[in-house]
Amino acid sequence: MSAARSSRGRDCFYKDPEGYIMRHVECLPDLPGCWLWVGHYHPFGYGRLTTQGRPKSAPRLSYQVFVGLIPEGMGILHKCDVPECVRPDHLYPGTQKDNVRDAVKRGRHVTPLKRAPWLASR
Repeated sequence: MSAARSSRGRDCFYKDPEGYIMRHVECLPDLPGCWLWVGHYHPFGYGRLTTQGRPKSAPRLSYQVFVGLIPEGMGILHKCDVPECVRPDHLYPGTQKDNVRDAVKRGRHVTPLKRAPWLASR
């Protein structure tokens, strides 16, 4: 493997995880404080990267690298409500129930009536 090839690729994340994440982050003035992922994205807007040939969530990996282990059965939720954000202090562990409760509270949970309002009149 050439020297140029060995400095890129799958193993770069494991050699310097903090540096890898920070090289894929941009801060914009209209979203103060957020670290926006500028790598690949999942269709729902969350950052994605591939390590060991498997896709991983950028917010989950950022939390693991900068904060620590994620408790069993927990997901990573955003305090800032910005899916692209990977800033560790904007992320926290929570259950799927916590995630849905948070989405309802913030008015971004899609219910069947929001998706098809004409059903409400039936």
